[in-house]
Parts: sequence; C-alpha cells; structure tokens
Amino acid sequence: MKNINSKLLLAILLTFTMLLGMVSVTAFAADGTAVYLEPGADWESDGARFAVYYWADGSGDGWVDMTNEGDGIYKAVVPAGYTNIIFCRMNPDTADNTWDNKWNQTVDLTISADDTFTITDPWAALSSGTWASGTEVGGGSTGDSGDSGSVEVPSADGITLFTVAGVSGLCGAEWDPSYSGNDMTYNAKTGLYEKTFTGVAAGTYEFKVAANHGWDKSWGDPINGVGQYGTDYQITINEELNVTITFNATTCEVSYYTSESTGPSESAPSLGLEDDVDVYVENAAGWNVVYIYYWGGESVVDWPGIMMDYDDENDLWYATVPAGTTGVIFNDGNGTQTKDIVVMPTESDNYFINDDLNGDFVRNPNYVEPTPEEPTELNWLQEIALSILLFLRSIEDFFKGLFGG
Repeated sequence: MKNINSKLLLAILLTFTMLLGMVSVTAFAADGTAVYLEPGADWESDGARFAVYYWADGSGDGWVDMTNEGDGIYKAVVPAGYTNIIFCRMNPDTADNTWDNKWNQTVDLTISADDTFTITDPWAALSSGTWASGTEVGGGSTGDSGDSGSVEVPSADGITLFTVAGVSGLCGAEWDPSYSGNDMTYNAKTGLYEKTFTGVAAGTYEFKVAANHGWDKSWGDPINGVGQYGTDYQITINEELNVTITFNATTCEVSYYTSESTGPSESAPSLGLEDDVDVYVENAAGWNVVYIYYWGGESVVDWPGIMMDYDDENDLWYATVPAGTTGVIFNDGNGTQTKDIVVMPTESDNYFINDDLNGDFVRNPNYVEPTPEEPTELNWLQEIALSILLFLRSIEDFFKGLFGG
C-alpha cells in the first residue's frame, strides 16, 4: 500500500470539514428561524419566563420556550414555515405553554430579517415594540425634542391627506389611520404638515404618519431601517407636555417638538361605556368559536377573553360588554384577531362582521328605533280633575296679581 502524501491528506480533511459545515448550516436553516426578545425590566419582573406562540394559516400552530442568552436577551427557534408569532410573558410557576399560563403578550408579529424585538409598551393589553437586527437591540428614536431622520424614499407623490396613527395614549384611537381627528394640517410658513396633541402625560409613545387614511403608505423613524419607510417613531417625554408631530411631504421626514402643556389632549382616550351594552358578531369568517376580549372597566378578563354565546336562530354570536370598557378585540381563540376596537358600541351601532379584521362596529340591521308614545285621551273623570286644577291656578294667579305676590 502506498503512503498518502501528508499535504494531500490535509487537503482532503479540510474539504471534508467544509462540507460538514455546509451541511450543518443548511440543516439549521431548514430547522427554523432564530428570534430574540429584549423584554425589559418590567416583563422580567417576578421571575417571569418567556415563550413564543407561532402559527400559519392551514399549517397549525405551536409553542416554543425561550432561553436566556444573557444581557437581557432571550432566544427561541421558530420552526421552518412559520412567520406569524407572539412573544408571551409566562407564569414561572407553570411549565406548560398555554394561554391560561400566560401573563402578558405582544401584538401579532411577523418575523423579518431583523430578528430582535424590543418591548416598549410592557403593560398594554397587547404590548408593542420595535424590531431591530441583533446589533441594534433596543433601537428607536428616544432623543431630545425635535429629533428626526430623513427616510430614503420618494416624495409623497402629491398626497395631501396625512394622519398621525399610533398608541392610544398619544393619539386617542389605537393605531387607527382612518381617524380624521388626527389628520394633519398644512402650515404654509414652515411648509410642513402638523398635528398637535395637548396635555400628553409623561411616558414613551410610538406613532407613524399615514397617507390617505390607510397603511398603503406610511412613514416613521428610519434609524433601524425596518418596516415600510422606517420603524414606528418613538418619543419619550418626562412631564406633561404638548407634542406637535410634523411631516415634510417632499423629503418624507417625520419630526416632533414639544411645548408647555395647555391641558388635556383633544384626542384623549374615552372614559369608557357609561352602561353595559350588548354586542353581536356575524361570523362571516367562519371561525369555530368567537371570543371577546375587553379592557378599561372594572371587569378583568384574561386573553383570549370569554367565549361569546351563540344564537342559532339568528346565526349570531353575542355578549354583554360591561360599563367602563374602552377597547374590544374579537378573536377565534387560536391566533386570529381583530384590531383594537376603541370606538365603543352603542344601542344601535353594536354589530360586528368578522371578515374585516380592521373594521369597527356598524349599525345593527335588527335595531328598531323606539316609537314615541302617543298621548292617551283623558277619561271624563280626568277631564273634570284637570278643569278644577286649571280653575284653581287661575284664582291663584288673580290674587297674586291683586296683592303683588
């Protein structure tokens, strides 16, 4: 047997090692996608653990635990084929990942190339945050008054209708680009579109500028370069102030400045329902069951809320929303949900059709305006009593005029 040249042997070993490495990388990519969570001190309190809920239409759903990577970062690998996720803060006294064992959760999220999600609104009913790459954990704009950035996108193409849409603490309506109360006005002196929110409480708030009352075009903070034309713009104020959002329709630059507070905001969230209101859902989307989750009042429910009752005669789901409620979400208990509905139902407008997850309550087709009561005719005894009363009042008026009293 011939001796193998040592250089040739080394080359063979190196080539084999490289091939193994390629196989390993390919297998890892096929196994799933790594995502990271920066929950912050609030979510980490009380020894909470963390998990990811994932799902895909027609492909089922599942849970995966997150592991502590140190420096406040947690990691999970979501199976291949799933891009819809929710980060959840779990009860540490439990081991199973279920909705009953969940303390808090984020809004519905979609995995992108930027793999790290930072919680910015920990105690909201559905916590929000920002995506960034692993090297930009905790990104976002939290600088001094007037901080901004230029978004490298074309101009607004002649659009003249812009609306500030963001968290309800700033905007009143929760991420609603169709809410005309937050439309911006054009300032001819500065050449900017503006919207001022008065009496904004100290805190951190996220928003974007949306065009034409929709999300087809929207602009935010370009620092992390994520999302359409920038991430959600984030500001922090340390005392109650007026906040003015500005938008340059030529450069697509979003900015803001603050001024001394002049009182409660015109866009402050509503105080909630004055009375209990019955609501109805037409299950046009064909969910197996319909849940209702609500917040703002004294009644507290855990996600996904309570399962609504079903009226088989009218093919409607129904429930009573308690007084004090300021927001409602309908969902199927399995990951599909509506937006935060913050325009509260009324006796007549209490009907929801779930094929539009971004819709609001509409007029109930079964509502009938109450008919005013017709005055009843007096019987003969009532007529005599009324005549006597009118006669006595005329005598009283006569003596008051006679004696000045």
